[in-house]
This record gives sequence, structure tokens and C-alpha cells, in this order.
Amino acid sequence: MNFQAVLDLLSREFTRHRVRHGLIGGMAVSILGTPRATRDLDFLVHRDDLAKVDAVMGKLGYRRTARTENFTRYEGRWPHQGTVDVQHAFRAPGLAMLGRARARKVPGLRVAPRVLQREDLVGLKLQALVNDPDRADRDRADIRGLLRGRKPRWARVLGYYGDFGRRREGLRLRRKLAGR
Repeated sequence: MNFQAVLDLLSREFTRHRVRHGLIGGMAVSILGTPRATRDLDFLVHRDDLAKVDAVMGKLGYRRTARTENFTRYEGRWPHQGTVDVQHAFRAPGLAMLGRARARKVPGLRVAPRVLQREDLVGLKLQALVNDPDRADRDRADIRGLLRGRKPRWARVLGYYGDFGRRREGLRLRRKLAGR
């Protein structure tokens, strides 16, 4: 997959078609300063904009290979296009995350992709960790990378930990990252 070209193209097309979106997943973690290997691009998209996303992706040569209430997967026709996964935002937390997403300049890209805030990516990583415990090591590493050496909004981070019944784990992480 040519990540730079695909991210640049999708960021431009989603913006042009007024798709409410934000980059998530491994590429977002990398853009925010914690380089990480990834196999696909992941976006959070407002559920009301899925018809627009289908149209954009179809025009660009992608085919939809899966759709559930919460998720859509698109496979590119050509290897350089790769796979694009879309999580659907329709509940209050996801919609709030989208509202906080901001364009971030990325070297080599003509368009600044909209990226979720690091605290919101932590919330999504926690959700992934809870839904698939086999991912726990990778997701915890991503969470530490997103928060280490930064001044995160701990109230939001701890709120996400609390949402998943892991507030104590969040407090331990905050103490560890603060060096206490």
C-alpha cells in the first residue's frame, strides 16, 4: 500500500465531499509521534456520511467487502491502494471525537489529514483492547506512546479508562508516566 498517496487522496476527497472524518489507527498514532507499523488506513466517519464515503471509494476503485452497524471495510482494486477500514460514529462519544479532530500537516502530503486527538485515540485503543484481548500488548504500547512525554488531558483519558471499568489501570499509568 502506498500510504502517503492514499492518505493524501482520501483526505482531499473526503474534505471535498464534506465527509465528517478523522484518521485513527496506526497511521494516526504515527503522525502523532509514535512510529508504528500498520497494514491499512483507518478512519472514523460520521454514520450519516457513509453514502458519500461509498461513492468516493467506488469512484477511486475500491470495493466494499464488509459492513456492519459499526464498521465498513474497503479493498482497493490495485495493490498500491490497500485496505481502508471505516468505523462509524453515531454514538455521543464517537461524535464528540469527530468534533475534536484537527487537520495536521504531514511531511510529503499536500493535504493536511484530519486526525483525532491523542486522548481520543487512547479511548479507541482501550475499546480495541477490551474487544480483542489478543491485541492488548500492542494497544497498551500505543497508549503509552501517545501519552509519554506529552501533557495529555488526563480527565478525558481517565474518563475513557472509567468507561471500560479500568480506572485504576489508568491511574497507575498516569503515575508511571509522571515518574512517581
